[in-house]
Amino acid sequence: MDQRWAKPDSSRQFLLDKLTANPGSSLLDIGAGTGKWSVLAAPYAAKITALDPSKAMQAVLKEKIDEMKITNIDVFTGAWPKDDPGLHDFILASHSMYGIADFPRFVTRMCDTARKGCLLVMRAPFADSVMAKAARHVWGQPYDSPNFQIAYNILLGMDIYPDVIMEADGTWPAWTSDSFDAAMEDIKSGWTWTAIPTTMSFYGNFWPNT
Repeated sequence: MDQRWAKPDSSRQFLLDKLTANPGSSLLDIGAGTGKWSVLAAPYAAKITALDPSKAMQAVLKEKIDEMKITNIDVFTGAWPKDDPGLHDFILASHSMYGIADFPRFVTRMCDTARKGCLLVMRAPFADSVMAKAARHVWGQPYDSPNFQIAYNILLGMDIYPDVIMEADGTWPAWTSDSFDAAMEDIKSGWTWTAIPTTMSFYGNFWPNT
């Protein structure tokens, strides 16, 4: 098991609390991958749609669904915001927005598709970390994607004022690489940040209906 999932954290608890407070709700998991979030939420939701473009990832999720005899997860092949899995009560995007070129469109589709609320889980990298300094040499700036610092300001510019949760346990463990060349490839891929996981929740066009 991923060591970050071996212990409780506030991001996962926040989602489960929302589902518990709204029994019978449906959840759309954008970029579900192998289904960690979908499987976690399955006992708390009436229906979950696990959206992901990778059939290889979905194959792993389907194995989990069969092994655990889960009956309320629908696996949907597609990419957000292009493909439409229909309206859902809650929408979760956990680290699935980093490669998106049009983040406002990503969020607007979430708002238009969610009946009760949206959750974004993303990293908040330190601007003075070693990886951020290296990123300046690669990209000319410390941020590679719509991470928390960028996304939060974009949301404010869209008149969306999200609630924010910073993980109480602090940063993720640092990644290591086998060589300098491997480290540079990791930096370019955007997966070597020392960062604090954050959760932002908002209600788009219908807030403050919680």
